[in-house]
This record gives sequence, structure tokens and C-alpha cells, in this order.
Amino acid sequence: MTCVSMCTEISRGRGEHAKDVPGSRIAHGLWSSGGRLVSVAFLAIVLSGCGGGGDEYDTPGIGWVEIDEPTENSSYQTDRASVMLGGTSFNPPGYRCLPPPAELPAGYHLTWVNTATGDTGVAGVGLNCLFVVVTSWEIWGIPLAMGANSITVTADDGAGNIGRDTITVTRIPDTTPPTVTSVSPANGATGVSTNVVVVVDFSDELAAATINAATMTLTTGGNPPVPATISVGAFSAALRPSSPLSGGTMYQLTLTTGVQDESGNPLAATFTSVFTTQ
Repeated sequence: MTCVSMCTEISRGRGEHAKDVPGSRIAHGLWSSGGRLVSVAFLAIVLSGCGGGGDEYDTPGIGWVEIDEPTENSSYQTDRASVMLGGTSFNPPGYRCLPPPAELPAGYHLTWVNTATGDTGVAGVGLNCLFVVVTSWEIWGIPLAMGANSITVTADDGAGNIGRDTITVTRIPDTTPPTVTSVSPANGATGVSTNVVVVVDFSDELAAATINAATMTLTTGGNPPVPATISVGAFSAALRPSSPLSGGTMYQLTLTTGVQDESGNPLAATFTSVFTTQ
């Protein structure tokens, strides 16, 4: 392996060749997960061993893509309805580090396709010139079909340099009930403001339509539920009383088993939490 190719492998996050840099026994393993950060000491070793480094992948007609999130393996399993991918790709000819900000050529882009669903999209791409030149990318919320999803990520600079990587993401049925991970005010809290907004966080993404005035209530004593507005996020729900609560009063938040996650799994049991206003 030439010095240039060793440095190239290192810049791609392939630390297995780092130990081969002349005069170095400590370089191996200093490259962090995903190949996105490198220590100053590691940089010095690379530069001293390679005379300033180099990137053979800037040669026209050559390109590459590596998927390293959520795994560096060729397959991944999840019970989620979508997946996030991330990784690195070749540095296209014409990239610029100086003067800042770092820029990629206008024609450089990364796209993805999921053959199981037919969905396609564009990745977010950035150039990092801090220690070594690294082009990294991320794709959020790729929809998944049940079973195997073959997802291919392609990097293309429009000048004949093209790279591809494929991962098979297998979606399995989600049979795990959602749980409440936190509630504010905390259970048993006292001195709570009468203008409080009650917020609940969940372990799974919610089916928003299942959280409503019938499944999420705030009560005191044997009185009817407090009139309130309920808003739902991906993993949280908030109950905002329509008017200030009574002072010095204990209230109970109740979430029924009608609350479901996006896969249709209900809470395993009714959830309650109490707090007392000031």
C-alpha cells in the first residue's frame, strides 16, 4: 500500500491501515466512530508519514460511499416505521476548504432510493476541513415497508465520479407497548403553578389521533375533567388547561390504554400522576 493510499484509507475512516503509517504504533484506533473526527496527534502522524496527505479518490471516474449509521454492517433490523442513515463519501474534485466556509462543488449531490417502497430523496451533505477533508452526509426519516428494504445511497459529482453503497434494513413488527418516560410536573410535586402545562414524554412515536380529551385528562376529586387543549408531538403530549387551576389543590393526570404508538400498541396499563398547586 502506498503512503497516499494509506492516508486515503485513513481519511475514509478505515482505521485498520492507520497502524501501517511509518513511524507510528499509536495511530491505529484514534479515528472515531463513523470516520468523522480525528485527533490532532493522529493528524500529525498522518502528515509526518505521508508528507501532507493526499486523496486518490479525487481522480476522475472514481467515487465511493460508505454507510456507517445506524451500522457499518450491510444489514440492520428495526421495528420503527422509518430509519436514519449517515456516513461519508468521496471528496469531489473542485471542493474548497480555504478561505472558509468549506464548499462542495454545486453539482455534487447524494440521493437515495428504497426499492421496497419506491421512495427516493436527497441527503444533506457537508464538507469538514478541520483536520482532514471529509465529506459526510445524513438522511432522516426514510420510510420502511414491513420486511426487507434495500436502500441504496449514490454520490455523484456530475463529472463522472459516482459512488454507491447499499444497506438492507429489515422492518419487523413492533409489539412493544409504549411507556411514559417522564412527566412534568413530576408525580407527587407540590407548589406547582396554577398556570401549569402538563407535559408527558413517551418511549415510542405516538399515534396522534389516539391522544385526546377522552384518553388524557386532568381531574380533581370527583369533578369532571378540567377543560384543556391537548397538543401532540412525535414522542410527547401536552395538556394546557383553558384557565388557571385552583390553588392548593391536588390534581390527577390520567392516560388511558386508549393511547397508542404509531404501530397501534396501547399503553400496557392506565397511567396516573398527581401534583398539588401552590
